Amino acid sequence: MLKKGMESLGDKQKRVLELAYSEGLLIKEIAERMGEPVQQVRSYYYRGLKKLREVLQQLYPFGYGLSYTTFHYDEVEAESPKIAADGTVSVSAHLTNTGKVAGDEVVQVYLAHPGVEGAPIRALAGFQRVHLEAGASKTIKFSLHDRDLSIVDSDGVHRIVPGEVKVWIGGGQPILGPGQGSTAGAETRFQITSGAVLPD
Repeated sequence: MLKKGMESLGDKQKRVLELAYSEGLLIKEIAERMGEPVQQVRSYYYRGLKKLREVLQQLYPFGYGLSYTTFHYDEVEAESPKIAADGTVSVSAHLTNTGKVAGDEVVQVYLAHPGVEGAPIRALAGFQRVHLEAGASKTIKFSLHDRDLSIVDSDGVHRIVPGEVKVWIGGGQPILGPGQGSTAGAETRFQITSGAVLPD
């Protein structure tokens, strides 16, 4: 699957990711190796990583096929309806094993920034593997910090942008690939009230 994902990238995006993950080079070192500006290499890196994630998720969703039981999500909520750029917000969901056997679920939280130019459709912000006996329930919590709330713009800069944030907590992305069925989960929202540029 990874090979197919890498084949979907442009030559320079693929080269940057290969140098980063196969040779362990930093962005600055990759720029020197390729003779490219650091900002351009940073853009290749983040755009390539975004594309690779999208392709891999279409082929085989994260956590797919982990359990022989079924799960239900409800009571998804954000601890606060508003958060400043330098704040932290907790989001949670109530998870129930609705099947007849014990099982594991990879609970995932995805964030979307509607109307924000350059923002991904949704981004994985955290996950937890949870084991529940048949009929058991548990509240799952995630703490979201500034890096989780940021997007990467076209220059490869991490920014926090004011506006609405959609939160999806479930067993995968809300929309999967063809033939993969629906995903258990639910949505909530909160507002970011200020902006910021984060250091690399």
